Amino acid sequence: MFRLFFSRAARVTVGALAVGMVSSSAVAGPHTHEGDGVVGVSSLGVLGIEIGGAPFEVPPVDPLNPFSLSGWLGDEPGFASLDEDEPDEDFFQLAAGAIVRLEVMGLDPALKVLDPNAGLASILPGQSFLLGGAPFDTHPLWFIDAGDAGFDPLQTVWTGEFRLIDVGSTAYAPSETFEISFTPVPEPASLGLLGLALAIGMRRRPVIA
Repeated sequence: MFRLFFSRAARVTVGALAVGMVSSSAVAGPHTHEGDGVVGVSSLGVLGIEIGGAPFEVPPVDPLNPFSLSGWLGDEPGFASLDEDEPDEDFFQLAAGAIVRLEVMGLDPALKVLDPNAGLASILPGQSFLLGGAPFDTHPLWFIDAGDAGFDPLQTVWTGEFRLIDVGSTAYAPSETFEISFTPVPEPASLGLLGLALAIGMRRRPVIA
């Protein structure tokens, strides 16, 4: 886990429904929040986040989904407000009046952030997604678009750059820019073909006497 600060200078219901409609997973399970980013503020009034650095896995889209999406789509990580002060870490709960947004600073080609509360509208660099006022627990949708002109089928990790901003009355300073990375989960058919190829390769391996 890492926490980032910048020097001083909606719930997930709709999103879960959308993921359930387009995911190839048989059942869309409840959120575990294990990898969610935790949002708080320093004693100097600077927004910060605790979030894992490893790439988040994104499941494949059901090819029969009603949104005509192709690629991979998921709703992890989400973002939750800190629910208990951590004074030893200079990390505190957001005060009443804070309204936090996730600002998109940059995205790899074919990586998209979708707003589940706005008809899956794409959030472009320079735009932001509403996390809300504390307490919040909010999930945008993360989409690796296989139909995008910039999609590279050989790429294994897609990364976006973000920061947190406060548009509420508390006027906290923005967080430092941070990265979130994603990796697509292979489709079951792809795994089956890979296994078959490996089996054939082993069968054809020459025997050395």
